[in-house]
Amino acid sequence: MEQYLAIDNVCAWPNLKQLDNGEILAFIFNQPCHLLWEGTIACHVSTDQGRSWQFRSLPVVNAPGTNRGNVAAGTSREGKVVVLCGGWDKAAPAPGSEVQGNLGDDRIKYRQRDKHLLLPVCSISADHGHSWETRDITLLDVDSNEGWVPYGDIITLANGDLACSMYACTKTAAGGSRYRGAYFWQSSDGGLSWRQLSSIAEDGNETALIVLPGGKMYAAVRKQRLDLYASGDEGRSWEYMSALTGLAMYPGAFTLLSDGHLLLTYGIRYKGLYGVGGMTMDLASGCWNTPMYIVDFADAYDGGYPSNIQLADGRILTAYYCSPNRKQRHYHMGTVIWSWPEFFSPPKK
Repeated sequence: MEQYLAIDNVCAWPNLKQLDNGEILAFIFNQPCHLLWEGTIACHVSTDQGRSWQFRSLPVVNAPGTNRGNVAAGTSREGKVVVLCGGWDKAAPAPGSEVQGNLGDDRIKYRQRDKHLLLPVCSISADHGHSWETRDITLLDVDSNEGWVPYGDIITLANGDLACSMYACTKTAAGGSRYRGAYFWQSSDGGLSWRQLSSIAEDGNETALIVLPGGKMYAAVRKQRLDLYASGDEGRSWEYMSALTGLAMYPGAFTLLSDGHLLLTYGIRYKGLYGVGGMTMDLASGCWNTPMYIVDFADAYDGGYPSNIQLADGRILTAYYCSPNRKQRHYHMGTVIWSWPEFFSPPKK
């Protein structure tokens, strides 16, 4: 296994995308905090299979007093890169200097009281992320009183339409926010307007989607754990299948591997055991293999949100974010390059 400090001093929550020219893009939140102050989604690029990264562009420029840290990303059938980006108002000015410490720790992260969700915007790039066209989106067939948060991969359906998951966020009487379910959305115009097609799980939020060979879809829904839902009718309805992980193991990311396995990675968020876990399903049998502990975050108190790409040699590139720990003094995006069979290989004699 190869492990790298990829992008330093960022909270990240990475989303990786493989381009047709061999480049890999990473979309990350560009500040080392949990939306405590102004910031936005940045696009970084790797030309060496995830070992090093260079800043490329800002898909969305946040307005003063706001941040844009919630993202879903994908590529269209035409090869365009599509990013949905949500965020919050009433953000403090960024410190403008190196930040250390536990500002992203869930115990002290900012409270959403008196803050409001911003309507997601859509940014589209036809030149591999060098430049972007950003527009407000239209949400169809939806309650206008809800706030909506995009998350995870934007997938392409059989008819060429785009689809993604967004979860609802409602203001409470006390001024806070309450999540109100994960929903499946579809776009027929390249990402500019989105129709709410179905509810995946009324008690879920951050949800990973994947289309399997044959058209069946899976959704890994974050609750107190990850739960698996399936759709056989292009996302019009969803059926609960099973629990995927134990408590505090979320959110997840799916990757379809070339050998006929489905990879699921997820954050492990137990105190003293933070890291990235994963498991694979043999699509032929529908059976999951034994879970793997892929990355150890040492004494970190925050981290996870993995995203994966299968490289040309069959190995897997996994990106994640991690808080300061004894190995690294800042919030950062890390990457590992690994092969899942190595976790099951018998010991050498």
